[in-house]
Amino acid sequence: MQRIITRIPLFLILTTGLFPCEEECCYPPPFYDLECDEGYFLSGEFLLWYARESNLSYAVQFSSKETPLGNDPAFAPQSYKNLKTNWDPGFRIGIGWNSCWDGWDWYGHWTYFRNRRSDTSSVSEYGSQGNPFVPKAGETALFNPWQNPAATNGFISFDQMSAKWRLFLNEIDFEVGYKFWLSPFFTLRPFAGVRGAWTKTKWNLSSKREDLLECFDRFRNRYWGVGFVAGLQPGWYFCENFLLFANTDAALIWGQFEAKKRENYRSNEAAYHNTSHQKFYMMQAILDLSVGLRWEEYWCCNRYRTALDFAWEHHIWFDHNHRVQLSSQEKVNAFSAITAFTEVNGNLMMGGPTFRFRFDF
Repeated sequence: MQRIITRIPLFLILTTGLFPCEEECCYPPPFYDLECDEGYFLSGEFLLWYARESNLSYAVQFSSKETPLGNDPAFAPQSYKNLKTNWDPGFRIGIGWNSCWDGWDWYGHWTYFRNRRSDTSSVSEYGSQGNPFVPKAGETALFNPWQNPAATNGFISFDQMSAKWRLFLNEIDFEVGYKFWLSPFFTLRPFAGVRGAWTKTKWNLSSKREDLLECFDRFRNRYWGVGFVAGLQPGWYFCENFLLFANTDAALIWGQFEAKKRENYRSNEAAYHNTSHQKFYMMQAILDLSVGLRWEEYWCCNRYRTALDFAWEHHIWFDHNHRVQLSSQEKVNAFSAITAFTEVNGNLMMGGPTFRFRFDF
C-alpha cells in the first residue's frame, strides 16, 4: 500500500507534460492594451472623397433620322450626359473612452463632407428659321429630361445645357464596442450604437436655345434622420506595429425628406414661374465599407499609443433622393396639362482615401 502511494506523485509529474492545463493552451491577452486600467483617445481624419448620385443624367443628345416608311423624322437618342467626378476634402473628428468595465469602449465621431460637380454640353446650329426647335434630318440637338413639358406646350430642344450638383453631408455616430483578441495576430471589434445624419443636395439645370428660350430647373432635397448602426472591425497584425484592418457596418435611420423644385422659363414673349413641394417620412438604409493599413506605436512604458491609418472607404445611401419627372402632356380645353409623371429615385454614393491619426492616453 505504501509503495502505491509513493508512486502517485511520480505519475502526476509524468502526465502533467502530456496533458497541459487549459490556461497554457490559450492566449489570454489583456482586454486593454495599455498599462492603465482605463483611458481616453482622440482621433482626426482627413477625407478626400468623390460623391455621385445614380439616375441623374442632365441631358440627352439626339439626332433626327429618316424613318423606314418615309414619314416624319424620328428623334433617336445618341448619348446621355452625366456630371463628371470631382474630389473634395472633408473631415471626421472623434473622442472615445476605454472603460475599466471588462474592456468596453465608447466612441463618438462627427463626419462632414461637401461635394460640387458641374458640366456643360452644346451642339452645332440646327433647325430652320420657321421651326428653330426641331432639327432637320442628320442634325443633333439636346433634350432636357427634367423640364416641365406643359410649360412649353410640348417637346422643346436646346443647343446648350449646363448642370450643377452640390452635396452637404453631416453624420454623427455614438457607438459602444468591445475589442476581442481571437489569436495573437487577429482582433475583432463588434460595435453598435446610434446614428444621426442630415443631408442637402442641390440640382440646378440651365437650358438655352440661342436668344429664343431660356429655362432654369432647380431642385433642392433635404433629409434628416436618426436610427441605429452596427458593424464589425477586424484587424490582422503582420508584426507588432503594422496591421491590415477593415470596417463594415450598416445603419437604418428614420427621418423626414423634403423636396422642392422651382421652374423659371423665359422667352421673348412671356415668362413662366412655378414652385412644387413635397414632404414625407421614410426609412433610410446605409452601408459603409473600408479597408486600410495601420501603423501604431506605444510610448512611456505602454502608457500612451499613437496610430496612423491610410484607408479607402465606400458609402452608399440606398434610394436617398427622390425627384418628380414630368413625362407627358396634352391639350385640355385649350390648356396644356400634365398627364403622367415618374418619381426618380437615386442612390447617393461617396468614397475615397482617408488619412487618420489617433492618440490614446
